[in-house]
Amino acid sequence: MWEFVALYLKHDMKVPQFYGKVELMQTIMNQGSEFFVFLLQWPFVRYVGLQEPASVLASIFNLLVHIVGLYRLRRYTSPKAPLYWFWHIFALVCMNGWIWSTVFHTRDTPFTEHMDYFSAFSMVLFSFFSAFVRIFEQVFCSEVIGAAVLMISFFTYHIYYLAFVHFDYGYNMRANIGIGGLNALVWILWSWRNRRTHRHIWKGALFIILALSSVGLEVNDFLPIYWILDAHALWHFSSALITPLWYSFLIDDCNYLHEKLKVKVN
Repeated sequence: MWEFVALYLKHDMKVPQFYGKVELMQTIMNQGSEFFVFLLQWPFVRYVGLQEPASVLASIFNLLVHIVGLYRLRRYTSPKAPLYWFWHIFALVCMNGWIWSTVFHTRDTPFTEHMDYFSAFSMVLFSFFSAFVRIFEQVFCSEVIGAAVLMISFFTYHIYYLAFVHFDYGYNMRANIGIGGLNALVWILWSWRNRRTHRHIWKGALFIILALSSVGLEVNDFLPIYWILDAHALWHFSSALITPLWYSFLIDDCNYLHEKLKVKVN
């Protein structure tokens, strides 16, 4: 993939996010055989005008999973439970991200591409922030507020740099992997530390491990199956399949914190 990006830069051409669109192949074939070799690997078949039909379906699947997850959270936990409303915000951030993912994979334009990237990064960063919220079991404390200020500052810089300085795919990938890696590390360490007191904690830890494993699909692409199903779409499908496990953890954790609060009050 990065060899292909280098070829675009070598010829002073705009680097697209998805390198296999049929119209791109038709446009760039005349630029040289080296482009044709790469582009021939990445054509996608369109259905009802969808540029990336499998990724659109996977994004919708993820959106529905978060909607159902939020519904189950509301049904099986009490509004009085600590972090109950915080996880509502988490779900809404994720829903926004998958909405823009759906839009972007439906029609790739500079605007939809930016919104997809920005929304995706907001999910990664908010997940990292949620680790601090869970560790301190509250939102309004000095440690969590300090973390929030740092993350909002970094998010603002990230958006500004990509939108107004340079839309750097490599930088964006490194930022997502870096924050995602830190997020996973914090959650796993917290899970290990509390494994004996939180019976439900295995669900959250397993989700993190599975999510980390699925990243391999994003960084190791392959020839689209039937010119429809590529590694990126499979990555999205995998996240949809494991996300219910995360919401199951959130439900159990909210109930655990609620019981803990009732004991403390009494």
